[in-house]
Amino acid sequence: MVRLIVEILEPFEGRVLDPAAGSGGMFVQCAKFVERHHESASRKLSVFGAEKTEDTVPLAAKMNLALHGLSGDIRQANSYYEDPHRVVGAFDFVIANPPFNVDKIKKEQLAVMPSHVGRDPATTRSDL
Repeated sequence: MVRLIVEILEPFEGRVLDPAAGSGGMFVQCAKFVERHHESASRKLSVFGAEKTEDTVPLAAKMNLALHGLSGDIRQANSYYEDPHRVVGAFDFVIANPPFNVDKIKKEQLAVMPSHVGRDPATTRSDL
């Protein structure tokens, strides 16, 4: 699924955001995509992410990036409610495979986020 998303978006170069970064798999697939096209991922891509699970950021995401010759700005945050990278207009690609194991979304918190102004945010898993 992750590779398919990357192949469709074709992130040859630019700023890539994954707001549900997990272990950084989207970034690794983006890097592989760039390298399959005979370019240097570390020169062509800048990666940014948010991950809600505190331990996952240093142990999985940042380590996975390092193992694949990448570096990035991965921050501990829940992107449903926080916007640590000020995302509106800041990225060339937003690539995500968001978690579907979220029990409840607090609609009242989403509604005040600047990046969600004017949108009807999802309130249940089936709305995502």
